[in-house]
Amino acid sequence: MDVSAGLIVLGMKLDILSGRSPFYKLEYFFQDKDTELLSGEKVEPKVFNDDNVGPVMDRIYESGMIKIFSEIVLKAMKTFSIDSPYVHFDTTSITLYFRIFLIKIYLRACLKNI
Repeated sequence: MDVSAGLIVLGMKLDILSGRSPFYKLEYFFQDKDTELLSGEKVEPKVFNDDNVGPVMDRIYESGMIKIFSEIVLKAMKTFSIDSPYVHFDTTSITLYFRIFLIKIYLRACLKNI
């Protein structure tokens, strides 16, 4: 099936931002979605199957994920005029800080019940 890598990546990003299902289920994620509204083109959910997603993920890996991520971040910094003397590559910090936040809430609740 002739589909652009950009469309597949867009589909993966939408899935991640919507709650994250495994990529092998990406096809099912789009079954009840208006793909034309989301991507600008009407495509069938079967476009997001393993046979299309796998090769795109391989190409991302072969191109270098850190390189791609860095280019996206630098473009965003320029586009939104973000001036920063430091750049930190840590994609886990949001999860970590959220977990710490939840632990603090839990501990406060426990202390109130003592």
